[in-house]
Amino acid sequence: MPTYEKTEWQNETPQSTPVKFKITDDTEGVLANSAKIELVTPVTPGTPLDATRMNKIEQGIEAVTDSDAQGVHRDVAGELSILDAKPLVGDSDLLLIEDADDGGAKKRALAKDITPTKHRCKAVRTTAQSIPSASTWSITFQSADFDTADMLADPPSPYVVVPADGVYLIVGSASFAPSASGVVRSVRIAKNGTVVLARFDAAPISSGVVSTNIQVSCVTTLSKNEGLSMLVYQDSGVSLDVLAAQGGPSLTVVRLA
Repeated sequence: MPTYEKTEWQNETPQSTPVKFKITDDTEGVLANSAKIELVTPVTPGTPLDATRMNKIEQGIEAVTDSDAQGVHRDVAGELSILDAKPLVGDSDLLLIEDADDGGAKKRALAKDITPTKHRCKAVRTTAQSIPSASTWSITFQSADFDTADMLADPPSPYVVVPADGVYLIVGSASFAPSASGVVRSVRIAKNGTVVLARFDAAPISSGVVSTNIQVSCVTTLSKNEGLSMLVYQDSGVSLDVLAAQGGPSLTVVRLA
């Protein structure tokens, strides 16, 4: 895009009023071809209105119109024209910005994307996990149904680690093996192993032949590298399995903003 050179316009200003003129070469009331009308009152000159300056205005209007049509936006700090923004491999929070052609070359720079990357992970177990009675235990996840940012690193692991600051939706799901004994089955979402973000307690299914299924969820603000885990509790009096059934146990974490 050509550089626009701003013109500082000045009005022509008479130094006194009324403005007076004089006519020379007036012969017997008839003006000859050589007659002149001359300004008598002193005037401070203004900015000349000529084709060069008017064309600069036209070029500026054209440039702005073209920019709007192509989706060009100005970065106030860097004065970068964003024509093509692509997420960089390995860091989708950064954008590669290419400026308009400038003498055959493209200007490149990095800028922060205004749209947060939707990091997401669903950590799961593929086998049952035995839970002792009257004890709180972390579920150890063995794999991920999906994981966009290596949030479940080095499985088996009890932790899903968030890769960036943001607001996250977290959903935990577990199915306890059938047992009518005891009074409670509990599933909790914890941050950094100890801070409980959400919990859901339920009485066991009284028939003793149907599993007790629990789901708990929350939306919360998290900082980069904080770890999320799912804690379970049961008081049947004996060890009880959390079953690998119905897609669980699982811990799903999705960045919202």
